[in-house]
Amino acid sequence: MSDLLAVLQHLMQLGVTAPGLIAGHAASAGALTLAAAINQQPEWFSAVVLEAPYVDWVAGTGAVTEAGMRLVGDHVLTEHETDEWGDPWEDPAVAELVCRLCPYTNLRAGVPYPAVMLTAGLEDSRVPWWMPVKYAAKLRSMQTKGSKPTNNSRSSGGHGRDSVREAGTCGAAEVLLQFDASGSHFSMGLSGGNLQDAALQQAFLITHTPCEGSG
Repeated sequence: MSDLLAVLQHLMQLGVTAPGLIAGHAASAGALTLAAAINQQPEWFSAVVLEAPYVDWVAGTGAVTEAGMRLVGDHVLTEHETDEWGDPWEDPAVAELVCRLCPYTNLRAGVPYPAVMLTAGLEDSRVPWWMPVKYAAKLRSMQTKGSKPTNNSRSSGGHGRDSVREAGTCGAAEVLLQFDASGSHFSMGLSGGNLQDAALQQAFLITHTPCEGSG
């Protein structure tokens, strides 16, 4: 995360971009890095797409709470990859890092988060569908209070997919969730979906990223 923020800061110093003009796209574990960076510098980003995002690091690795209570800890993603993710039960420093950087855990109320589009697949065996779903729900709850809700829209995507696109609140940044009832880990968007999905993601980023100097 710190490397990503350093690169973005350097690009802003060079005048390539500016705060509020950065759009991002990441998938799976890469979405953890991007979402954690957004928590640190939300004002830098205009919009992001998070495909099948691993955004609940605390639950996914079995990190502990301040009271020492164990959470999930037995998810297939991490139980056989402790050399990559670390083991919060064996190393307190890993547990502290997980809790400090977990995108879901560290969402805060009243923060001007960018527009976010997430995808989730019910048949995803790598990142459980509930991670992006609960992230979207919490992010919406963190948005500015008093906004008027917009109507949800449902549409049927290609390849027999049941696709649900839900809008967030009016007056705050949009939070969209595309849920594929038959989807796997990379079944939507740039990571493996059809051209319609990829176009939708690109349109989302373009729509929510202003041109410099447009006000």
